[in-house]
Amino acid sequence: MSRVVRRNSSRPVFSATAIQISGTRTPSRSKQTRSITSSVKMHNIARKRLEQYAGTVHNMEMDRIPIDPFEYLPEIMERLQKPGLLLSSGQQGNLMTIGWGTVGIVWKRPVFTVLVRPSRFSFELLRKNGNFSVCVPDTSSAHARAVAWCGTNSGRDGDKYKATGLTAQKGIINSIPYVKEFPIHYECRPLHVNHVLDAEIDGVIREQSYPEGNFHQIWWGEILGCWKKPEE
Repeated sequence: MSRVVRRNSSRPVFSATAIQISGTRTPSRSKQTRSITSSVKMHNIARKRLEQYAGTVHNMEMDRIPIDPFEYLPEIMERLQKPGLLLSSGQQGNLMTIGWGTVGIVWKRPVFTVLVRPSRFSFELLRKNGNFSVCVPDTSSAHARAVAWCGTNSGRDGDKYKATGLTAQKGIINSIPYVKEFPIHYECRPLHVNHVLDAEIDGVIREQSYPEGNFHQIWWGEILGCWKKPEE
């Protein structure tokens, strides 16, 4: 059972074994995989950065448990590939499906990188307010349908939260809404933005992913916090 143990009444120490993101408990990972995802150096860096934002809370009625941003990385990367994750941006929380992204350490900070094309409504929102949240679905067909719908419809045409029946919950630190029904979410602030360059990208990737141009912009978001729903 996941839990938060308090030390010195201020700093959370994260402890978890398995997370319920598919209706059943996720099996414990092998020692080899756990040794990779539980790198002491990565965790110490992440915790040091997250502690700086511990007092910056916008949502006081928090129904989430803080977790280490790398604790369930294999499961999250699996969800990224299928059905995808949802990027939430803008103060009202527009949702966009993403299938490409990375989580790691950059500039001694825990970072989530996301790719957004200029043609997307989310691109406009990110340019106005760079903060964003990344929401991780479970393996249910209902969540998969919501992610698929958000990937084929534009937020310019209406509220995606209402259209999919999902609930926009105000962010805990960055105030950007996250999907309340999804088991895990990250909250991020931009550290750097750069464009995919036509002249620099591999030719095969250009042909496969950018036949009409519309090159992605890459957002490097410092992870301010990562949370999960309490187990029921």
